[in-house]
Amino acid sequence: MSKAKLKIHFAEPEYLANSQKLHPDLNPHTSRLRITSRQIQTRQTSRSSKVSPDNHHYSRKSSEIILPLAEISDKKKSQTKSTGKLSTNFKKNYTPVISPKIQPKPGHRRIFSDCQSNIYKSKILSEIKQIEKETAQKKSLKRHQKVMSYGKIVLKSEKEQEREASPYLTQEELEKKSLVKYISQYFLQYNDCPQTSIEFYRVVSIIGKGAFGKVLLCEHRLTGKKVAIKAISKAQLQNQRSQKKVFQEVYILRKIKSRFVIKILEVFESDKNFLMVLEYAGGGDLLHYVRDKGKLKEEEAKKIFKQIVQGALVIHEAGILHRDFKLDNILIDSSYSTIKICDFGVSKIIKPGEIVMDQCGTPAYLAPEIIKNEGYEGYTVDVWSIGIVLYTMICGTIPFRATNISDLHKVILSGVFDIPNEVSETAKDLLRKMIVVEPTERCSLQDVLCHPWFMIKNIKDVDKTIPQFCPRILKESNPEEFREINLNDISELGFPYDFVMKSLRNNEMNHATATYFLLS
Repeated sequence: MSKAKLKIHFAEPEYLANSQKLHPDLNPHTSRLRITSRQIQTRQTSRSSKVSPDNHHYSRKSSEIILPLAEISDKKKSQTKSTGKLSTNFKKNYTPVISPKIQPKPGHRRIFSDCQSNIYKSKILSEIKQIEKETAQKKSLKRHQKVMSYGKIVLKSEKEQEREASPYLTQEELEKKSLVKYISQYFLQYNDCPQTSIEFYRVVSIIGKGAFGKVLLCEHRLTGKKVAIKAISKAQLQNQRSQKKVFQEVYILRKIKSRFVIKILEVFESDKNFLMVLEYAGGGDLLHYVRDKGKLKEEEAKKIFKQIVQGALVIHEAGILHRDFKLDNILIDSSYSTIKICDFGVSKIIKPGEIVMDQCGTPAYLAPEIIKNEGYEGYTVDVWSIGIVLYTMICGTIPFRATNISDLHKVILSGVFDIPNEVSETAKDLLRKMIVVEPTERCSLQDVLCHPWFMIKNIKDVDKTIPQFCPRILKESNPEEFREINLNDISELGFPYDFVMKSLRNNEMNHATATYFLLS
């Protein structure tokens, strides 16, 4: 009698298949998927009848016997007890007919364990790694090919190639090199200076905020020098009055040439802001300087006050009435040697004999004639405000104080104020000549510079334990020779010599002239 090999298939007994109708709770899996027993039988039949190259030799034959699950489990136990192993003739890629409880879902796809060997697995994994590698390369390429917008031309940066050619250059040096290359190419193509954008500067921080916008501390990319950029929101420039105010400030700053007045370097605009590039005064404003010390010694106050008066004289000689002299609007440079008068937002260009009717300024510094609203003439309102500045520096507080604006106006119109006893007699005399209610009795700025207070020196009055304001004596130099040196330096930054000379003679304002003044 021939020995026939016994092949065992996992099959579901008929009583389990028919129990779906009688006892649906016995099989929660099929109940959840809502698969009927008829669908299960059909699915089993279609699956077992499929013949593929992988499992054709496992197709059911007449000699095969289908055992119920219970008998199969008994057979497994007996084989395990006798041999310690369950010897079956199944292959790894064979998927037996199983009960509905562990039946694969209709959308089941073959996984790695169903494959004939690990070749499929390694092949798929290698393809995945290749895709991930290509994706990473694309992201890296995009990151290194960011575009930089300079005016109307958009240049793609070549930082990858530049870094390979010059591996020791820093990020700032690479940006400077790229900008110099762009400026040179722009001049070759258009014979003109490129339009300035915020990309020409590196924003460091925000150093001031207000209703008009904000003030940014920036670094000039070509020279590495710090500048202050006043960004005025275009949303605040909707009416003609606000636009006139901004344009007039730019005009005044361009007109005044003094080392005691903040210098404007250039102007440009973005989509949302109108930007003014100003020289940076790293010492902060006079308000914080006085507040940190409580009050200034008279010897130090003389040095600061003399520069304020000299700067105000230059402003008045240009026919400009400032109308907002106060500690906040007087800046100090980084070396604590020079003051810079700033904020010409409410300034006005006046003619000799003109009567001004505008009311503007800071309440505590307002002159009586402005409060009366009867009109004022000349520059006497600035003399009053500068006198308040002097009082605040040497006394540590303002002379006129009140709880509200109405009472403050009454106190100012009275002209009565107290001076502390520790203030010298010459300083008291100067204050009483500047802070006078009647404008015609007020002294002029020329008289202020000739006052005896500036002639007396009290060396013992200086406190050397804290930083002191120390003006520098500027050496006389040949302007033409100084200009030649700066022009040679600026030509290395992409600006042609002839173009810079022409811009300086015509008092033009562009990035070439801004770079020149930063180098000087």
